[in-house]
Amino acid sequence: MYHRVRWGIVLALLACPAFPTHAGLSGGGWYEWSASSTSENGEYVFVSLHPNPIDEQVARIRSCGNDPPYLIVEDEVDEVQRLYDTYPCSGMYRNDGSTTPLWTTGGRIYGGIPSPNGRMLFSSSFNYFFSISVCDGPTPKRTLTDLDMIGYVPFALNTIANSPGRYMEDYQLDANWQHAKVIWDNGSTTTVRLDDFAIVQSNTLGYSLYHLFTTVRGLLFVLVVCFVTSMLGYLLTILVMRVRKVDDRR
Repeated sequence: MYHRVRWGIVLALLACPAFPTHAGLSGGGWYEWSASSTSENGEYVFVSLHPNPIDEQVARIRSCGNDPPYLIVEDEVDEVQRLYDTYPCSGMYRNDGSTTPLWTTGGRIYGGIPSPNGRMLFSSSFNYFFSISVCDGPTPKRTLTDLDMIGYVPFALNTIANSPGRYMEDYQLDANWQHAKVIWDNGSTTTVRLDDFAIVQSNTLGYSLYHLFTTVRGLLFVLVVCFVTSMLGYLLTILVMRVRKVDDRR
């Protein structure tokens, strides 16, 4: 639970200087109000307008007060009002004062990082599990879950051993926006190609096997599996021998 809360806060803040943002993004992916985010080169801005009336969004902002401390109420209120006064709908815009969207999402997206060419939007969500999504212009959003990125077998082994490797520690986007590298909390990594979400690198299985054999729970599981397998093999051998004896008597 600690990892989920900790990294949910990190994703909500998006405090990395490589991803400049407007004030509204401090709550855009976490709370229920509008937000915007700017591409690294400053040329594009993605605007996410919440469907609720502005007064409800403002009430929601004020209900949070100054807790957590990074939330500055008046700045958030002013930003929500500015977004509604400036932009007609959610979508990607040129960051030069233009109010004509290059493309729209057809629905609200809770935050995201615009690509340097304004063609894509990379977003991450942290509800119960971590997932990444990419919007490519008007193309429907593609989403990849943590189970897809980690793999079902490594995920199961990590769960059995009660070891790390099930939560996102960090992620990196390469300069040309071809790949996203997800770093898990045990040091394993998964690299995803963004144009088709193909997994091009993953070492999660090796890490999960290592933790399986180096934790008490993991070793107990291995011993139980070995014992059960041996017993099944023994019983199967006895059964085969009895069948052969019956055949010989005939």
